[in-house]
Amino acid sequence: MNTHHAQSRTHVYRKNMRYLLPLLVVCYLFAFIDRTIVGFAWLEMEADVGLSAAAFGLGAGLFFISYAFCEVPSNLLMLKFGPKIWFSRILVTWGIITILMAFVQGPWSFYALRFLLGVAEAGFYPGIIYFITKWFPPSRCGQVIGIFFLANPLALVIGSPLSGLIMQMDGLYQLAGWQWLFILMGLPPVLLSLIVLRSLPNTPQQAHWLNDQERSQIASDIQQEQQQNGVTDAPGQHQHPLRVMKDRRIMMLIAFLMCYPIVGYGLMLWLPSIINKFSTSVMMTGLLSALPWLAAAVAVIVVPRSAARHNTPFLHIGVTLALSVTGLILSVIFNDPLWRMLALCMAAFGIFAGQPIFWSFPARLLKGTDAAVGIAWINAFGIVGGFIGPYGFGVVAQLTGSNENGLVWFIGWGIYGLLMLYPLRRMMRRQRGMSGEAAAVPHHP
Repeated sequence: MNTHHAQSRTHVYRKNMRYLLPLLVVCYLFAFIDRTIVGFAWLEMEADVGLSAAAFGLGAGLFFISYAFCEVPSNLLMLKFGPKIWFSRILVTWGIITILMAFVQGPWSFYALRFLLGVAEAGFYPGIIYFITKWFPPSRCGQVIGIFFLANPLALVIGSPLSGLIMQMDGLYQLAGWQWLFILMGLPPVLLSLIVLRSLPNTPQQAHWLNDQERSQIASDIQQEQQQNGVTDAPGQHQHPLRVMKDRRIMMLIAFLMCYPIVGYGLMLWLPSIINKFSTSVMMTGLLSALPWLAAAVAVIVVPRSAARHNTPFLHIGVTLALSVTGLILSVIFNDPLWRMLALCMAAFGIFAGQPIFWSFPARLLKGTDAAVGIAWINAFGIVGGFIGPYGFGVVAQLTGSNENGLVWFIGWGIYGLLMLYPLRRMMRRQRGMSGEAAAVPHHP
């Protein structure tokens, strides 16, 4: 391939990134803020509403249960109505439910609204992952998803101090600080839904920034790389879209993925409580809680690029998982607040770094409707970890009276991920029919 053609291809995908990713990142940023601000709200809701640690863990986790059950139906409806309309619907409904969280009266209303928030938001993340696979070939998806995934730590970097600031509004118009938090954070998704409805194209064929030659090039690149990875249109492939849910390859991806949401969401929801033990105020807790997610923001940009450049995806996933486990262990050992914060930053860096690389794998195994259902099914099971992680931490912490013991819960799941990495790598190598790290990430110029 000559240099001019390689530069032309790079230019096309940079244009896609420039036009698509800012809006997608902002939308997902508020998705993450709205699902995790409950960790800050609980600092005051515990007394105002009467939520124990176990009750909070259960309510926080119910979001992920309903989200998981609705993942596959949501992605199928996205295929029917188109990403633009479906993503707009998701934004409106989750924004409204977040606002309603300000009027929680007790544990049962808390449980109900967290459950409904999961129903409303279901399908947004896997829908966008599938959407990205229609605009970029598999070899570029890891880096693109890494930039999109930047919304996660950015939401926590921005959301943590902002949550602390908003909660200083306590008493304004006779509303508590935690009520203002839900109201003000629920409004942006409603407004973003209008922007998505107006400006997001469903496919490259509808993109005003691409010409016909560039649209054809994208389709050709995607098809060529899928064929290289052994993905073909086998007879009867699309006769029953739900049959992919029984695919052993998908089960293997699910089995490995569990470690990420259990540890990641557990840290997101419980970090304010961990830091609050050695912080001086809610505002200071918010500022300190942003630090681990700054480390994670660096991770999702640097690590996927390095994995693509060196063609070593599994090495990068393994090293960063080990780094996360080490950080969690050190956060239990250290008593000094400074060293504990550094250890938590290490844990956050490691648990976020490999996830964008992982989400490039489904595009190498599936295409079409199978890809939409498969990605949703993988995320549905993985998101159950968002229930297991915070609830397990809450139960362990309450039974033992120590947050440090709750962190041991996360350490165990990090070790589980390291053990599952070997069979995952073997499966991906068999799929491609070749040895070495290139089995997962083909080189691109």
